Amino acid sequence: MQTKLKNPWTKKTVWDIVNLETNKTGNTEEISTLKIDGNTISDRQEIANASNKYILTVAENINMKQNAPCSQNLDNTTPIQFLTQSFKHPFPNMKLKSVSTKEIEKMIKFLKPKNSTVYDGISTKLIKISSSFISSPLTHICNKSLSSGIFPDLWNMR
Repeated sequence: MQTKLKNPWTKKTVWDIVNLETNKTGNTEEISTLKIDGNTISDRQEIANASNKYILTVAENINMKQNAPCSQNLDNTTPIQFLTQSFKHPFPNMKLKSVSTKEIEKMIKFLKPKNSTVYDGISTKLIKISSSFISSPLTHICNKSLSSGIFPDLWNMR
């Protein structure tokens, strides 16, 4: 533990300490036998199949309890309709805070100045150079997207 505290702020070190303190050492025990309905199974493939069957049964039971529309025709259902029907309680309205020009300028400041371009053909180096001219229009675009809920396809993270 003392050696880990010498350099405590790397991600790995922090997670090593968290795992150590919560007794999650990463050691896994292999299941050699499994008892189901009084029958003992020792074949690894049968154990895996029984485990998968159990997990699927749990998922189906949760689905049935949620009254999820699993068997309905989804061809004519929008994603919002599906989500609304899938959950007993509707989702709360989300209110996204608008961004300021200073926040946009701060984000631009932390971009790495590269000459390479991505989707739009504009390099981060050019964005940094022109930040005083484009930060206000960028702020307007971002806030319009946040308020309308409509985002450019290029912002879609897949």
